[in-house]
Amino acid sequence: QAVRVLHLIAEAMYSVHEKGLVHHDLKSANILFNDQSDYQVKVLDFGLSHLVGAQGDRMAGTLAYMAPELTGMLNKIIDHRADLYSLGILLFEMLTGQLPFQANDPAILIHQHVASRPPRPAELDVEIPSALEAILFKLLSKDPEDRYRTTQGLLKDLDRYRRLCTEKDADAMNGFQPGEDDHWDSLPRENPFINRTREINHIQEIIAESTESGRSALILLEGARGIGKTRLMNAIHDRSKVEDGIVWFHSPRNEVSDIHYKALSSLFRNIIQFLKSKPAEEQTKLVQFLKKTFGRRFALVLELVPEMSNWLEQTDSTTATQNWQAEDYLSIYAAYIRIVAEYQKRLIVFIDDFSNVESSSAKVLLEANSKLKRSPVTFVFAYNHARLSDVQKDLLAEYEDAKGVHRVYLESLGEADCAALVQELFSGKLDQAARLIEPLYSACGGNPAILRQIIQSLVDARLVFYRDARWQYRYAEVLERIKQWDMHSTGDLLRNYTARDVHILRLGSVFERAFTLDALKTLCEQIPFQAQDETDSAANSAEEARNTLLTVLDRALLDSLLAVDSRRLYSFRDYGLKASLRRDLPSDIRMRAHGLIARFLEGNVLPDSPEAIYDIAYHREQSGDFQATFHDYVNAARLTDNGAFTNSQAMVYYDLAVKTLDQLPEEAVDAETQFRIRYAALRHESIQHPRRRSLVEKAERMERWVGHNKAHRLQLLAIRANLNFINGNKEEMFRLGEELLALGSEPDDFPYVVETYIQLATVPSHKTYAERAELLKNGIEMALELKRLDLMSVALTIGVNMLCYLTRFKEAEDLINSVSRRIRMNKGEALFGKVIEVFPRAILAAEKGDFEAFHNTTRHIDTEIYEIGHTARRMLMSHIARTYTMVGQISEALQLFDKLLNTDEDTTQQGERALALHGRTLLAFRMNDPEGALEYIEQAMHHLQARPDAYMEGLFSVLAARAYMDL
Repeated sequence: QAVRVLHLIAEAMYSVHEKGLVHHDLKSANILFNDQSDYQVKVLDFGLSHLVGAQGDRMAGTLAYMAPELTGMLNKIIDHRADLYSLGILLFEMLTGQLPFQANDPAILIHQHVASRPPRPAELDVEIPSALEAILFKLLSKDPEDRYRTTQGLLKDLDRYRRLCTEKDADAMNGFQPGEDDHWDSLPRENPFINRTREINHIQEIIAESTESGRSALILLEGARGIGKTRLMNAIHDRSKVEDGIVWFHSPRNEVSDIHYKALSSLFRNIIQFLKSKPAEEQTKLVQFLKKTFGRRFALVLELVPEMSNWLEQTDSTTATQNWQAEDYLSIYAAYIRIVAEYQKRLIVFIDDFSNVESSSAKVLLEANSKLKRSPVTFVFAYNHARLSDVQKDLLAEYEDAKGVHRVYLESLGEADCAALVQELFSGKLDQAARLIEPLYSACGGNPAILRQIIQSLVDARLVFYRDARWQYRYAEVLERIKQWDMHSTGDLLRNYTARDVHILRLGSVFERAFTLDALKTLCEQIPFQAQDETDSAANSAEEARNTLLTVLDRALLDSLLAVDSRRLYSFRDYGLKASLRRDLPSDIRMRAHGLIARFLEGNVLPDSPEAIYDIAYHREQSGDFQATFHDYVNAARLTDNGAFTNSQAMVYYDLAVKTLDQLPEEAVDAETQFRIRYAALRHESIQHPRRRSLVEKAERMERWVGHNKAHRLQLLAIRANLNFINGNKEEMFRLGEELLALGSEPDDFPYVVETYIQLATVPSHKTYAERAELLKNGIEMALELKRLDLMSVALTIGVNMLCYLTRFKEAEDLINSVSRRIRMNKGEALFGKVIEVFPRAILAAEKGDFEAFHNTTRHIDTEIYEIGHTARRMLMSHIARTYTMVGQISEALQLFDKLLNTDEDTTQQGERALALHGRTLLAFRMNDPEGALEYIEQAMHHLQARPDAYMEGLFSVLAARAYMDL
């Protein structure tokens, strides 16, 4: 019955969605259902409905049924998929008789929609099939991209489900995959967001650093039109919104950009939302505080935000309009941001796009960053350089080299990313898609908006069409049209350039990243233009040649073909144009150009710059000189290697060195060097991407280069043991570990075996706690002798945890004191010794239930905590969250647990996750939510399959029994 009713509602919504409408307020109270004769459903109350893409109050609809993107917490586009989420709530309600998320506090209910997983209906009613549950969870996905693409896709799944129920096909029901027939029969309204992970992580690191250091930062996000700046800003905004602090997002409109201080006024209006988020009595106090802080300039605040007068008494004597100067705007803006940032711990200001910000606001915004150096505020300005006014360009040039300013250039998508975008646009239903990828990529140059335009033109021309449940195309005609687009776009850009000018640009396109005037001049001298007639004759003198180059480059800058930075480095703005120009060079000339560039760079760049050495290696590789390429990549890797195998750039260089090795004859490089480079590459990859299955095979293949070198044998055994553990082969891990310990018994072997000693001690196994404690003791002694304080932190932490599990608290305290004394004997290591000591002491206090001691221990370690490493930091956060739970600080506990458990990282690599899940389970009990407790217990048991721990398994079993008893 529930499926039948949902099908009728979905049919009604399909008609609504086809007209470009979104209901916004689907709920049980808005559904009329008649089951007396034939089933009839009517959907009521379209008072909140919007056209798709229309702007309006994002906080619309009834909270219990509201999609996450409607809460205002996520900056996602609002379309028909918001209604699909509400349909999921309705289905859950029909199946179970209750709502998935329930709370009296609206803030907690919003938080649940955005961050909490709904309970499994099957836990409330065992008769609910897994296939129907799969449909439900797809509807209730937090990200609209993970829900059904179309309402029709939902209808097809419901039809398939009902058919399988009739046929009683248990196998098909158990293997039911929702969304298999969910696809667009026209292109989606917007491009899917594809692979900007590197840029997102980089910007988030800058924001995190600004927050942690309490210093301001300005991020200048530049990219061509249609490259994805807005989507990137939205993605970062959404991730930032669910964390501590305040986030402002402003999209200034071009048509109103001539009004003085318009953008500043729009940003200031965020103060109203900030005030409304506080209790009523606090709102008035804050307004009075702002009035006192701004003094006479508070009148300017009222001009910018007239609504603030609602918090003032009618007798308030604040003066009206005055003749305000630029410094007045700057003063109140900087002061206000400082207040908000310090009050809320951080503030992030997004502006998309900066080219629409009028010059008066632009100057204030940029100047504010320099005045707010000691405030945790981050500005993120996105823009297309070609659309900046001369005034805006001058302003950015004035500030771009200042401290705390970071330039992020959004590059074109790679070919693999464009292939993924094509698959998403066609719902994975495009026949023989691979044949079209290369020509499409060449034509669009990696610009997702242009790729969309090309594909849309093919669909509009019926060269690509939907038939027989597949997207199909007329290959020859499609290929010809794509080629015409490619030639047309490149031809249009270069139509007014002479053959000599194009030759210069072609040589510039050979440079890997950027080039200077002198570098291009040298290349042009070695590969001169061959004039076909007198009108295109080459320059005769060096001065003429230089002036010719400058003329071409200046024109290309004006036409936005090139960009130039403060160091006078030129680069192409459009990868497609660059690739097209490079392809037009004959291959022999192109290879010769690469060789000439490598020689020029070798004589003109810093010898200790890894980026410069990489450029040399790249050009040597393209010229065919693989032997020199190998040595360059190795040199670049060594310059970036931090010794801890955690530098991602070093990993890239080592990987390139190995790939070059594979192209050389084996006898070209000796076995010793082969092993060292391959081991370094493997070690970097294993630390940064430990779950890659290919790593185990790579390690096994390295046996051929070990020979009789004992150190190499120990290194290989250690990394093989670790990789086998990570990939779940614990038996092989223990076998290799025991072999390593038997071989590495001499003091000279300690550097190679110390990590394995600690690993064998910390990993739960058949060994008794006494045996593991003995191994741990040996590992600690080795780490102390080798001054491996990083390992000491891990060993001491695990040791204290292990002893606390056994309630041997005195022994744990003695261990901490002993290690602390040994470390403090060396004055140079005293600070780090303090950090190592603080963390285990905090754990000991938490496990003993001494919450006052725990808070005293953790209260003053805000700076030291960032020295102990990512995993240790998260483990301490887990203990802090558990302590909040024990003392009844529910809101604080929820916030911390959300940060710990809602992560995109590989959870099997998180040693602290079981601890966090234990704390979250206890919090569920504290909130009288045994169903939620069982959900977290299930997550924990799944996690413990990858990271077995008998103690934690027993603990969660006891908690599961308690949850069932409560139910």
